[in-house]
Amino acid sequence: MLKILKSCTLLVFISYSIYSQQGWVAQNSGTAQKINSIHFLNYNLGFAACNGGLLLKTGNGGINWITIYTFGSDVKRLKFFNHLSGIALCNQGIYKTTDGGTNWYQVYSSNGVLDFSYANDFNLMASYADGRIMKSSDGGMGWSLIYPLQGPSPAVCGVGRDTGYAAVSYISAGTSYHTINITTNGGSQWNYFRQITTPAGSGKTGDLLFVNKDTCYFSVRIGNINYIDGYSNSTWKYRQVSSFQNSLFFSNGKTGWSAGENGTIFKTTNAGNNWLVNNSTVTVNLNSIQFVNELTGWAAGEGGIILKTTTGGITFIQSISNIVPENYSLSQNYPNPFNPTTKFGFRIADFGLVRLTVFDAIGKEIEILVNQQLQPGTYEVNWNASAYPSGVYYYRLEAGSYIETKKMILLK
Repeated sequence: MLKILKSCTLLVFISYSIYSQQGWVAQNSGTAQKINSIHFLNYNLGFAACNGGLLLKTGNGGINWITIYTFGSDVKRLKFFNHLSGIALCNQGIYKTTDGGTNWYQVYSSNGVLDFSYANDFNLMASYADGRIMKSSDGGMGWSLIYPLQGPSPAVCGVGRDTGYAAVSYISAGTSYHTINITTNGGSQWNYFRQITTPAGSGKTGDLLFVNKDTCYFSVRIGNINYIDGYSNSTWKYRQVSSFQNSLFFSNGKTGWSAGENGTIFKTTNAGNNWLVNNSTVTVNLNSIQFVNELTGWAAGEGGIILKTTTGGITFIQSISNIVPENYSLSQNYPNPFNPTTKFGFRIADFGLVRLTVFDAIGKEIEILVNQQLQPGTYEVNWNASAYPSGVYYYRLEAGSYIETKKMILLK
C-alpha cells in the first residue's frame, strides 16, 4: 500500500508542475542598481548594463549573473555583435570590447549619450542629449559628428548603410515637438518622417524600432495619455496603453513586446493592431526588453530586476485536479473586489481549446490569460491588474460550445 501511495503522489506532482509556470519569472541579478539595457545573443549568453558602471553577464540563461566589468560611470546601452565583440555606451563615452567583455577600451570620449543602433557590424549610430548624432563606419573604432538635431534623441535606429531614423524631443515657442527624423544619405541631411506636437512639457518621446524599412513602432506620451504608435502600409495608427513604454522589441513582423513604467509589459501578435498586457508580477519601471525567439525573452529595470519568460509572456495555469468534471463551469473570482491580484477557477469537461479573457467596462478585450489546449480537469489562474485603474471588469471562459462571462471589481 505504501508503494502505491508514493506512485500516486508522484503523478500528482508531475501534473501540477506542467501547469504551474508563471509567464514572467524574476531572476537574481545580484545587484540593486538600475538596469538600463539587457542583451542576449542566444538562449544562454546574455549581458546587462547597469548604473554604477556595472556590466553583468550570464552563461546559463540568467540562472546566475556575475559582474565582469565595472566602468567609471553608468552604462546606458549595450550591444554585442557576437560572443567577443561588443559596444557599451556610458556617461563618460563609448567603449568597445573584443574579448567578450573582460576588457574594454574607450573609442570616443563625450558625456550625455542616450542611445545606440547598428545596421550591421560596421555601420553604427549614437545619439546624445544635446542633439548630436554620431556615426561610425568601422565597427565603432572611430566616431564622427554627422548632424546636430534640434534636441535630445532618446532613440536611434539604423536600417541600412545610409538610412537611419532618430526620435527627437524639443520645445520651441511654447510647444513640445516629438518627431522622427530620417536620413537617406548617411546623416548629411535629416528630414521629418513623423511629427507630433503637444503643449510645452506635456509629452514624452520613448523608444523607436524599425522591424523593416516599411514598418516601425514608436512609444510616445501625448498629454497624459501613453501610446505605441505604429507605421505600416504608409499609415500611422495610435494604440493607447496604460503606462509609458521605454523599450520595444519584435521577434518577427507580427509578434512584439514592449516594457515600461510600473512594471508593464505589453504584447502584440497582429503587428501592433492590439497590445495586450502580460502579467510581469512587478511594479518597478522596466527599461529594456529582448527576445531570442517567440517564447524566450528577458526584461530588466529598476532595482536590479530581471524577468525571464519561456512562454512568450503567457501565464500558465495551475492544475488543481485531473478528475474529469461532469460539466464545464466558471467560478466567481476570489477575492472580489480585489487589489491588484485575483484568482479564477474553472472546470473543463472535455479535451480541447480553452480561452480565458478579460474585458474592460465597455467590452474591450484587454488581456488573454489562457489560450491553449487543456485536458479535462479543474484549473486556477492568477491575474495581476496593477496596470489597470479601479473599475468594473469582466472575464469570459470559452471552451467548445461553452461560454460564460462574470463580473468583477478592481478597487484600488
